Formats: sequence, structure tokens, C-alpha cells
Amino acid sequence: MIMMKMKIIIKKSYAFIVERWAIFVVAFFLFGGGYLLFQVLATPPQFSNLASPSFPDTNGIVDVIVVSPDNSMVYVGGNFTEVGGVARNNIARITSDGTVDPSFNPNASSEVDSFALNSDGSILYVGGFFGSIGGASRSGVAALNTSDGTATSFDPNVTGGVWSLALSSNDSILYIGAHFTTTIGGQTRRSVGSVNTSDGSVTSFNPNATFTFPVASMGIIFSLDLSADNSTLYVGGSFTRIANTARNFVAALHTSDGTLTSWNPNGSGGVGYVQTMLLNSNESILYVGGNFTSMGGASRSHLAALNTSGATATSFDPSPDSDPKTFALSSDNSVLYVGGIFTTIGGQSRAGLASIATSDGTVSAWNPAQGASITALASASDDSAVYVGTSGGTFAT
Repeated sequence: MIMMKMKIIIKKSYAFIVERWAIFVVAFFLFGGGYLLFQVLATPPQFSNLASPSFPDTNGIVDVIVVSPDNSMVYVGGNFTEVGGVARNNIARITSDGTVDPSFNPNASSEVDSFALNSDGSILYVGGFFGSIGGASRSGVAALNTSDGTATSFDPNVTGGVWSLALSSNDSILYIGAHFTTTIGGQTRRSVGSVNTSDGSVTSFNPNATFTFPVASMGIIFSLDLSADNSTLYVGGSFTRIANTARNFVAALHTSDGTLTSWNPNGSGGVGYVQTMLLNSNESILYVGGNFTSMGGASRSHLAALNTSGATATSFDPSPDSDPKTFALSSDNSVLYVGGIFTTIGGQSRAGLASIATSDGTVSAWNPAQGASITALASASDDSAVYVGTSGGTFAT
């Protein structure tokens, strides 16, 4: 089932603490539920389940979280009006001690769905469905000074809303994943394009994604990931053609000209899509999650690990019973954290959140979520803590 944007306001959120690994998770109920933000820390192999008075509640949906390069700040985006009782419209920054930062209040006019921080943490690129942010008129995407939350002069003017962002390692190009037919700077780009960060001008990069089901107008580029040398952009979504060539749900594009590489995992299965992707740190494996039954030449249910050298699936096969929505990796690539709407994974009962050994796909005893639906993860670069936010249920020790 394709994820639909829903405006569901919750009345109360709760915070929980455990120790080690830092992952922020945002979760949603697809129909009739709510979104909550949690902080969870875990100490393997024992687990805590303690309320954290220091971590602020939100009063609405949280769609995206990112941690600053020095792990001192956490940026939160979504559809809310308060964080920890402090007025914040759809975007906020939380300090390491759980304080809502009074110096950062961009006041987005509508939903925020994606973030990309530049390499030194001085600029936060924001994507979503807003028309103003940072004290300026900005449609769909903006660049904010992290010093004070004000918008820079960067103004690509994206119509149709932005779902995903990827920033080149030299901070010069911003790739934009969007909804069906989008205009960027007045130029048509079918769901994916790129702009120069220096002035917001549109590049010639134009892969032209095509969507055929369930209907073309629901076509979305959900996820982007970029190689460290900036030469290859991995694209995940509900497309069946891109760059005028058949590709199902996931593709690799030359950033130089928007043409396809030969890499083709060729996903299949029903109303298929890739919702989330993540390259490991040496870029040998791309993890993909979504709605599919085969990927990389093998039977794979909802989750696969793909060799970037040949597009074949590895033996990693946890087979969750429903969609993963988000991933995070430990710094040594040995553990994949998976969040989503599944209830079983790797033959184990897990309510939307699991920790999996990348070597063999076994699920660890780590099991903090009960009845949760997880949609976003963001990990601290030093593996010092794990932050988890979920849309309901209780946490078990």
C-alpha cells in the first residue's frame, strides 16, 4: 500500500530512555492513528523502559529527524504546533539536554518532510509542503541558517511538495525527490531533479520518472541516497520507468547527465514501491525496504540487501511481514536498525522496530517497541545513544 500523507493530530506524546545507540524514530498509523515522538536508549542485552522528563513532547505528526554532525542538536520536522509546550510550527531544534532551542524557530507554514544538513552543520536544507519558512516565502524547499533559523537567499521554488533530499558531499548540489510532475525554478521535472546550492538554479539533471500504478498521479520518489564521490544517485519510489528505460521501484543514475547505470535489481510484486534505502559506509551494499516480493534476482519480502557492484540480492533475508519505512546502521555496518509497520521479522515477533545482524540477518533480543509503527530513523555519528519515537503502544523491558 502506498503511504498517504495524513494530518493526524495527537493529544499527548511520551518519552522513554534507554542507553547506547542514538536513533530518532518517527512513527505513524496509516489509517486512524497518530504520531508520537519518543526518546529511547537501550543497553544490550538488558533493556530499560523509563519515562524521560527531559525529552520534549510534540502535539502532532513528526515526519523527519536529523542529528547535527557533533551530535549536540536534533532537528525535528513534521506537522505540529508545539514541542515540549513551546510554540513551534512544523520544525524545531532540541538541544542535547532536551531543551527546545529558543534561538531556532523557522516557523514553517505547513508540513516538513525531509532534511539535509551540510557538512559543517551551518545550513539545514528543508523539504516539504510549506509556502513560507525562516521568515521568507519559500515553496517546497528552503535553506536555513542553523545559527538563527532564518532562510538564506536559496530559493528554487518547488511546486508539488518535496518528500526526499540528498546533498552532495561537497555541498554544491541538492537532489530533490518529489511528487509526480513537479516544477523546480519554473522547469518541469518528473519527481526528481537537482539544483545548485550556490544560487538555487536548476541543473540539467532530468531523469524523468514514470509511474503506472496504482495511478500515475500517486507517483512519488520516496527516498534518495548518494554515493560519497557524488557520481551515483540511488532513487527509490513507485516508478516503473526512469530515464526512458524500464526500472521497477529502484534505480541508479549517473549524476553527470541523469542517465541510468547498468545496475538493475528489477523489483516486482503487486502495487510495488521502495520506501526507504540506505547505503552502508563502504557503499558495497544498498539496503532497500518497501512493498515488493522479489528484488535483485531473488525472492525477497519487503526488505533486501543489494550488492552495488552487480544489483544481486545478498543472502540477507529477514522477510518482515509488512513494509519497513526507515533504516539506520551502526557505524561499523554490523547492525541494521529497521523501523516500519511489520509485526514479525526474521522469524521473530517485533512490533515495528528491530535490530538485525547484517552478517546473517538474525534478529537480536533488542525489542523496545510494542504496537508501534515506525517511519523515520536518524542515528548519532558516534553510536553514543539511540533515540526512538513511535506512534503508540508500550515499551517492554
